Amino acid sequence: SRYYVERLGGGKRVGRLVLMGGPHSGAPETLVTMMQGVNLTPLGLLDRKFREAMATWPSTYQLLPTYPCVSSPAGADLDVLGNGSWLPEPRRELLAAAREFRAELGTRSSIPAICIFGYGLKTTTKVRFDCDASGLCRRVGSSSELAGDGTVPESSACMEGTEIHPVRQHHGVMFVDSDVKKRLKLELMREVGVNV
Repeated sequence: SRYYVERLGGGKRVGRLVLMGGPHSGAPETLVTMMQGVNLTPLGLLDRKFREAMATWPSTYQLLPTYPCVSSPAGADLDVLGNGSWLPEPRRELLAAAREFRAELGTRSSIPAICIFGYGLKTTTKVRFDCDASGLCRRVGSSSELAGDGTVPESSACMEGTEIHPVRQHHGVMFVDSDVKKRLKLELMREVGVNV
């Protein structure tokens, strides 16, 4: 929706954006999932196949964090979106496309927007890379805080310059929360150009 508004002329047709749980600055959990899988099946039987498929999706790289939250074993901050040395060579093209996408998208909305986001739930906020001698990431470790919706940290879900609406809810079920439904109803009934 933001790309439509910012790059495809949607800003002329859309009066206000309602963004729910958006990872506007990326999500550290993306790195964990890229390296370990998602444990969808018992004993992680399909994790390797899922990781291989996920590595081909442009959206995976677009969800990488744009802010300092990834470190090396020595404790140095790593810019995972800006420096692809941690990835195998064939995947670096997808990373470059994600950098371009993020640059085109920008960090602010050009039209009024509200960010509805989850808070207060255990969410991955920091990632540590363990790399081999060639610099490729082989394992990740992560740490979590009560600072998001279980997937997206609060700091990433709050886009600068937008109205915010926090709700204590998990990422995947936020849209069925009764408070969120009430807010959406208010937003959908709002007259264009009239503040409620």
